[in-house]
Amino acid sequence: MVNRRHPKRSIASQEKLPVWPRVQSVRKPTSVLEKTEKFLENDNNGSSRDLCLADYTAIVDAHEHDFFVQRSGCCSELLLAAFVRYTHVLELQRETKLPPLRIRIPGVRTDSSTPEMRRCRLLCEQTQSIRHLSVHVGNAEPTELQLGFDESYEVIINASGAVLHAMNEWGALRGIETFVQMLQWDGEKTVLCGLPLVVKDAPVFAWRGLLLDTARHFMPVGAVILPLLDAMAAMKLNTLHWHLVDAQAFPFRSESSPKLSEGAMHPSLSYSAADLHTVVAEARRRAIRVVVEVDVPGHAAS
Repeated sequence: MVNRRHPKRSIASQEKLPVWPRVQSVRKPTSVLEKTEKFLENDNNGSSRDLCLADYTAIVDAHEHDFFVQRSGCCSELLLAAFVRYTHVLELQRETKLPPLRIRIPGVRTDSSTPEMRRCRLLCEQTQSIRHLSVHVGNAEPTELQLGFDESYEVIINASGAVLHAMNEWGALRGIETFVQMLQWDGEKTVLCGLPLVVKDAPVFAWRGLLLDTARHFMPVGAVILPLLDAMAAMKLNTLHWHLVDAQAFPFRSESSPKLSEGAMHPSLSYSAADLHTVVAEARRRAIRVVVEVDVPGHAAS
């Protein structure tokens, strides 16, 4: 029998697996790359001064309410809601004051701080301050949230500041997510390492989904489904396949056919039309489509 098991990946290779399907390009100026390679070749004898010549660190004032600023394009209400949401994420990061840590493994890794953060700390003598992320949306009108919508974006971070360009509002949301994930809390302040940097990104797959089965296991909207949407946005998933009903249960209170909800596991374990509207609206704010699966008359023994 042929062994078709995937080969085991090393710990280092697992940590490099990308969350987003494919980054089209991440580049630095040629002079920066040459100096970085020179430092890495002489890592044992290098100094923090040598490293500062390779790139630099920015201190990010991301906790101000006006950090995210839309400069052009449509959909200011949608983006303003995203600005508030991500400002809250950064506030939580500051309040917890926990730097990014890795699991210590005896005999493999004894230092819990990431190599990137250790390298970033060496660069703190040469810093700049980033006070805004300027968001530019190309389209003047909203784009329909349908299969195959454009999610591409470009983030440029250099001595002039941080700028995000996207063709539509959905790409802008993806770019904001990427920018926030690049920020790191070093225990005292929010920093952005390895600058200058240009990230040009777009997904490989048009459908990147998550299946939620509430027919066999009821999940509350507020406690489970809405936080799940935040997790999907962080992973840049764009489709929630909601398997709402099946033979095991029919947890939906239909106004036109109210007796259908008698198939729920319990009268309290069902969703109203308002619940579905809430999920769809909150998903849209995160560039996520909701595909609701309702099986009738088949698969409806409940």
